[in-house]
Amino acid sequence: MNVLESFRLYDTAQNLLGETVVGASPRVSPSSDKELMLFVNTTGNQNTGIAFVSQGVGEVRFKLMDKAGNAIARKSMNSPFGAQGSWHRAMFITELFGDYPGITEFEGSVIISRAVTAMGLRATDLNFRSIPVYVVDGN
Repeated sequence: MNVLESFRLYDTAQNLLGETVVGASPRVSPSSDKELMLFVNTTGNQNTGIAFVSQGVGEVRFKLMDKAGNAIARKSMNSPFGAQGSWHRAMFITELFGDYPGITEFEGSVIISRAVTAMGLRATDLNFRSIPVYVVDGN
């Protein structure tokens, strides 16, 4: 199993409440027309985490899609190293799209462009479980 990064949950006193590490998706060349996709859910007490690795690309792009497949928000992240080397990030969808109204009660998907691989995590209270990341054709 390729491991990217662990997700950790802390209480307000910074005590570790839970931690998990999940396997990576298939690798995708950043220069290909393929993208990575995972289903997200932030309804009730759920949240979706995503971690990704990028290599040799300065920018990774994210597209938040509603259930009908419409793009409703876009974000990008720039490498601290420019287009050189590898870099990674891990965050919850509510962090990545925190300025989108309604993100705390959202069901849909996220498309990731220009990442090499990614992993998904569903967090419900103190329970973590991995969720699949799919390779899809890019637009």
